[in-house]
Amino acid sequence: MTDYTGLRGKAINNVLCTFGDFTKRLGLGLLGLMPLVSLTNVWEVTNFKGLHIRLIDLLFILLWYIWIHHVFLHGTVRRDVILFLGLVTIFFLISFLGSVFLPQYQVQWPALFRFAQTLLWGGLALAFVRSDRGLKVIVRNVIIVGIVLSLYSLYLYCTEPGLHRIAGFFSTAGGAGFGRQASFNEIGALYALADVLSLNYLFWGNRGVQRWKSVMPIIGFLLNTLGLVLVQSRSAFLAFTIGSFVLFFPHLKRLLISGKIGKKAIIFGIGILIGSIVIIISSSYLVTVNRISRTFLPGSSEYISASTRVVLWHKTIGQIMTSGMPYFLVGYGFRSSIRLIGAASSHNFFLNIGLWLGLAGLVLTIILLIWPIIKVKRETGGQMVIDAAVAAISVALTVSMFGNTLADPFYGGCTFLISYGSVAASLSSRSEVK
Repeated sequence: MTDYTGLRGKAINNVLCTFGDFTKRLGLGLLGLMPLVSLTNVWEVTNFKGLHIRLIDLLFILLWYIWIHHVFLHGTVRRDVILFLGLVTIFFLISFLGSVFLPQYQVQWPALFRFAQTLLWGGLALAFVRSDRGLKVIVRNVIIVGIVLSLYSLYLYCTEPGLHRIAGFFSTAGGAGFGRQASFNEIGALYALADVLSLNYLFWGNRGVQRWKSVMPIIGFLLNTLGLVLVQSRSAFLAFTIGSFVLFFPHLKRLLISGKIGKKAIIFGIGILIGSIVIIISSSYLVTVNRISRTFLPGSSEYISASTRVVLWHKTIGQIMTSGMPYFLVGYGFRSSIRLIGAASSHNFFLNIGLWLGLAGLVLTIILLIWPIIKVKRETGGQMVIDAAVAAISVALTVSMFGNTLADPFYGGCTFLISYGSVAASLSSRSEVK
């Protein structure tokens, strides 16, 4: 006698598995579009209680809806996703407790939600990325975004002489003043990230594919370097240099210890050298204002900008150290700098977090930043996976020392997407729980 109940159960299970696989593929496909959709951040869809809603926000909500739907259907979720969500929730817990118990605690909730969204792209990467193929799609799209912005910057450079800072269609600046300057360092950081990823993708991420596919990272490296020059972000220049050196360091160490070095590593080193030379020469002859050299010229706006940063760092550290134990532990509230140090930012991401969310928030932020590198080193990810995480975090740590760029939903979102996408690509199915 045929067991129709068992057959029906198997059929339902097969349908659920098939639909579960579909939701994972759909989520990964949409997740890979994040860098490209972020190009539309210059346009606002609507405004909800001080929170500017853009197309990327709708994609963000859709992806979490797909993930929740997948969890209900499939019944499994990665432990790392649960842990990540728990860590991000602590930021809100700190802010809530501070608002309730501390009289000087003031939170700009829309800004805190935006910061949480930036972090949560890492959670989405953990949820949907399952192999280095998915990671490569994200890396490729970050490089393409840099190419698009660089080409538009080149167009503006050729058609509007006199501009001395160009960040694609996000911001431009001429001798008469600056327009929306907040975008320059963020786009510069994106260029630096795309530049280092281009080199990594070219030498360690395209094995086993057609040779013509190497053209894209080569073009990406050249155009993102050009974009880096046109945006004239000093922290981005430094981030590119440090990010490239960190990737090259293991090969340099092998050379010093064993006297051997691979052919690809040699070409990689030459690529870094060429990029650095292009940046130095073009910054001297291609752009109207060389912000690197003018940083050391007393009286120049670049010198004053650098000096102001040092003053703000000193004021922020002083405010943190003399705040008293409760405020030292949980800060004064997200985006509270203006009433404490007389500026919207201390121009240092870590000092900002220490002032806004205290020691608790600062430790949590550092954990979220170094977790990807520790995780991918522990797992059995390939060289491209490890280097993608190292590149993203090294660039992030560098630019964060001189600005609040990591809180930016565009660059910051791409950073957490790649770093935690590297973690997800290195994890096995054993990381899932029922």
